[in-house]
Amino acid sequence: MLAKPIIDEYKKFLEEIYKNIFSKRSKMGQAIYYSLNNINKLSNYLLDGRLEIDNRTERYISPFTISRKNWIFSFTDRGANSSTIVYSVTTTVIENHLKVFEYFTYLFDNLAKYNLYNLSENDIAEIKDKLLPYSPNLPINLKLK
Repeated sequence: MLAKPIIDEYKKFLEEIYKNIFSKRSKMGQAIYYSLNNINKLSNYLLDGRLEIDNRTERYISPFTISRKNWIFSFTDRGANSSTIVYSVTTTVIENHLKVFEYFTYLFDNLAKYNLYNLSENDIAEIKDKLLPYSPNLPINLKLK
């Protein structure tokens, strides 16, 4: 396991700095103290070799979280809800190894065939079967090589 020696070295590094830091109450002192107190939590994933240091959800949501100040322009709950749906579908598209732009083009072209304000149960079943990112019936040209 390549990560364990790096984490051990990081812990030693933090301990050394913390011993020699001028003010434990400074922002730097607090940050180092916080890191030292949470090093075991950081290392938890090492207990099971199947686990990664982060998970896919964290990786995919990170750009949205970092950019959230750009999205304060969702002036309504409906706008924020719509953004959430788009981000969720985009993540699902990526996770299913599809081309994002091509998928959304396909989705919108095909959704136009339905009366979205009055969907029948058959329409809903057909949309799930043919249009959702995890559908096995999607055209091959949407899939990444």
